[in-house]
Amino acid sequence: MGVTLLRVDDRLIHGQVVEGWVPFLKVDLVIVVSDAAAFDEIQTALMKMALPATVGLLVLPVAKAAEVLNSSQVSARKALVLVPGPTEALALIEKGVVVDHINVGGLHYTVGKVQLGRALFLDEKDR
Repeated sequence: MGVTLLRVDDRLIHGQVVEGWVPFLKVDLVIVVSDAAAFDEIQTALMKMALPATVGLLVLPVAKAAEVLNSSQVSARKALVLVPGPTEALALIEKGVVVDHINVGGLHYTVGKVQLGRALFLDEKDR
């Protein structure tokens, strides 16, 4: 078990995750790896409320995430990892997190980003 899927999506937890990915993957733990979310108590509380009561939630800063993801507690669970961008995904992999599947979802437009798909905009850093 462990990390079932790593999804790159700047919306983190939203309807498609709650209604689609969580039941499809049959995960019992969602791990959000985002410095901004990890230090935002309101965003964390809202994400927790959006998930079914049977699904746990960890919201971690990037610096701590690899240690937690590689722990025996997480490897005993079936986890979906959500990151807001490719930078966080790469940081996890560089720190030894084993990921069999990466899914790139919505990376929305901000100034300086170029559209590569319907909901996929990247800048030089993302590439």
